[in-house]
Amino acid sequence: MRLLSLLGAVPLLVFVGAALAVHDDCHTHPLCRVDDVADDVDALASTAAATLDQQPTEETQLEPTPHIADNINLSAESKVQEPDSSESSLERSGGGSSGGGGGGGSSNNMLSTLVFPQVPRGDLYKLQTFGLGDGFFVFSYVASLLGVLQPADYPLELANDAMQKRLSLSDLLVKSLSFEPGFVSFLAVCGVLALLAPLGLAILGCVAASRKCKSGAGGAGKETADDASNSSCDSLRDTCGNCRRRTVLCFLQLLVVLIAAGMTGIFVANEQLGSGMDRSGAVMNAAFADLATFLRNSHRQLQFVVGSALDQTVEATITDLDNIESILGRPIQREIAGETGVDVAMDVLMDISMSTHNIAEKGVMLQQSAGAVRQLSRTTQERLVELKMQVDSFRRTCNLRDRPLCDTVDSAGLEVKIDLERIMNDVRLADLRRLRNDSLSSIAQQARSEFQFIPHQMAATTREARLGVKRELDMQRIMIREQLRGLDDLSKHLSTKVEKMRDWTLRKLDDVPQIEEWRWLTGILTASSVLMIWTVMMSAISCGCCGSERKAGCTLIFALLLLAVLSVALWAVLLAALVVGGHGQLFVCRPLYEEPDFSVLTALFDRPNMYYGSGKPGLFSNVGFKNETLDVPIRTVLAECRDNRPAYETFKLSKVFDAEGATAFKTWHGLHAELDRMSVDQSFRNLQLLTPSLQKTLQGLLDTTSVDLSSLRTALSGSVTAKDLTSFAKQMENVANQIKDGATAGRLGSLVTKTRRLISTNILPLETRRDELVYQLTALEVQLMPIEKQITQSMSHLKTIQYFVGNQGTAIAQEKMRQFVERILNYVGQFQEYVLDSVHNTVAPCRPVWNVFQGVRQLLCRHLVDPLNGLWFCTMWCMVLFLLATPTSIKLIGYFDKMRKSSLLARTQIG
Repeated sequence: MRLLSLLGAVPLLVFVGAALAVHDDCHTHPLCRVDDVADDVDALASTAAATLDQQPTEETQLEPTPHIADNINLSAESKVQEPDSSESSLERSGGGSSGGGGGGGSSNNMLSTLVFPQVPRGDLYKLQTFGLGDGFFVFSYVASLLGVLQPADYPLELANDAMQKRLSLSDLLVKSLSFEPGFVSFLAVCGVLALLAPLGLAILGCVAASRKCKSGAGGAGKETADDASNSSCDSLRDTCGNCRRRTVLCFLQLLVVLIAAGMTGIFVANEQLGSGMDRSGAVMNAAFADLATFLRNSHRQLQFVVGSALDQTVEATITDLDNIESILGRPIQREIAGETGVDVAMDVLMDISMSTHNIAEKGVMLQQSAGAVRQLSRTTQERLVELKMQVDSFRRTCNLRDRPLCDTVDSAGLEVKIDLERIMNDVRLADLRRLRNDSLSSIAQQARSEFQFIPHQMAATTREARLGVKRELDMQRIMIREQLRGLDDLSKHLSTKVEKMRDWTLRKLDDVPQIEEWRWLTGILTASSVLMIWTVMMSAISCGCCGSERKAGCTLIFALLLLAVLSVALWAVLLAALVVGGHGQLFVCRPLYEEPDFSVLTALFDRPNMYYGSGKPGLFSNVGFKNETLDVPIRTVLAECRDNRPAYETFKLSKVFDAEGATAFKTWHGLHAELDRMSVDQSFRNLQLLTPSLQKTLQGLLDTTSVDLSSLRTALSGSVTAKDLTSFAKQMENVANQIKDGATAGRLGSLVTKTRRLISTNILPLETRRDELVYQLTALEVQLMPIEKQITQSMSHLKTIQYFVGNQGTAIAQEKMRQFVERILNYVGQFQEYVLDSVHNTVAPCRPVWNVFQGVRQLLCRHLVDPLNGLWFCTMWCMVLFLLATPTSIKLIGYFDKMRKSSLLARTQIG
């Protein structure tokens, strides 16, 4: 009866264990505690503000990192992979990579793909290591026989009464028999067969005794007649007697062989049942351990999927918000530079500044050269004045005879006619020289700095909005973690229930060794009894084949007596095993293997159910905090767990932890409001690249470089003196040759020599310096022409740039800002897609629940109930064969007795 109690309690253990396993996969509590959300949000907002205040300002620190999630504190490596390098991925002409969920569907080259870490597999399971489903179960065929004997449906009313403890186990068995007429009839037949062997042997014994008494009273007359008849039938005995005896003996041998097969089945069934009972404690312990492992693994996986993905998404978003200068500001710079060529314009300004500086240096050099020429011209003028005075003195002192010749030496034109004061005092040249101290380079650098300031200006303009985005993300993280916090409570609750159920089951199984000892002993005694009868009968058959008919007959008589003595006990064991095994098949195995509907389990435990009450929810709801949202049909759970479906889908956990609602970023109105605040209008409203000072400076340069140097070159052209001194020296030499007076001719010759020396020492160097000065003027004029054109073009280009920035810069920035917002939304979209795909398809598969259910029912039915049914079936097989062997043995005993008497008579006649 204790064994029956355990078998009756096992189905409940199975279903409650499966329910516990299912609920651990829920990982959530329906009640989300959000009382402290506001305080946590304020604290995280202050932390975010401090983080933003400490963001790097160096240009080298603002470079976008290719892996924006490398610093996230995760158990597995997680990083952000950009579709291209940080530079090329932000080019306007580059193609965008699509993200999940939040990109809005348009191409966005700012989008990045988050690589979420691989979900940990968790701890290993133990139940499958027992090999409960391996091998061929030879006694499973008995279930078909029991199906014929018990064709009626499962007695749900009786099971309900037993579950409500309104019936004891004995009453349950008694009442269940009223629903099983075929089974009861079979028990009655077995009872009749149990009495058949001892009653039949008793009747035969009485008949043999009476015949013995009659034969003793008949005396010698009959003996003489018998002797005569025996003498006359010797020939017939040799033919007919041997044939009948051998036929009976062969039939008995066949029965003995069949009994041996049944006896072997008894031993095998007993050993299988013993092995199953011995392993029952370890298997149930492993089953509950697997349920606890499933709870733990599922809880960790769901926590990891949601928590780590959320942390990675938030950290990636915060990293992008902190690096907005490099991710948003610099692409805007590159876009504007690509459309307007502002970088080229700024480089041209620097080139103009360098060119004007060179021009100023050449202007200074020109002034220095003009000063040197003026100094040389002054020296030459002084010597020319001295020469003129000497020529005029010569003419005055010339004698009268040579005066006409002396008067031909005219001193007019002995003067330098180069006008260097115009060059020295020219205002435009002075302006050119002042370009050396011009501020164009500083103004151009200021304009460049204004353009380079765009990223910082973007960061400053969007600072409050970015703080708001961080605050909203932190608030959403707190809210999701508050929803996930219920998973911890539920996991602890379910783990506690599993542990309590395990302890209760193991306490109940503590009685199994003692029960199993008596059961195993009973099985061994049963097999031994059958073996004893079979051995005696086999010995009799062996003696009969060897000519020892007397011994064979006595041995068969002993075997029949032994069968009569042991048959009642063997049939009692058989009937007990039949009752327990048959009802175990009916109450346990048939509901457990009723796939795919599991109608009995559904009627017992699903809404409306018999176990908890018709108006109450089913098994899983009662296990999981009595939450009616978890009212999942058992057949659905088992079917989906057999297909290894995720627990989130199998147990409809969306009613407990709404992953769709928790990750629905489109409903995060606060986040969208803060993202809408990230405007760029103020960043370009006051942006001026062509400032008034720059325009004034360029206009001044244009006016300065428009100087006309042709008149100055014209003023320096021609001879440096009014008179050609070479011709003048030759003229004086001719006149000196014509003068008769030697002294006069000598003075004139001295003037000729002095003139030629003046030409070589003053005039010729002066002409050379004059030519060099003209060359410098020409070179300066040639250099001024392209600079003037360059300044004009630069002013026009800058005006175009300023017009484009004023009209299109804001639009470009707004487009880039839209892409940046899409990048942020793309992160949370990928988070949503990853979480939903994980919980709906991959994370926390509930196959372990099916494995536990399969393992427990394999233990109960294939390793316990089937061997028990095999035990009674093989025992009944042997007992029925023994019943068939009883009249056969009696008949064979008669033949052996006749053979013994014939042999005795033959020996008497011979003697």
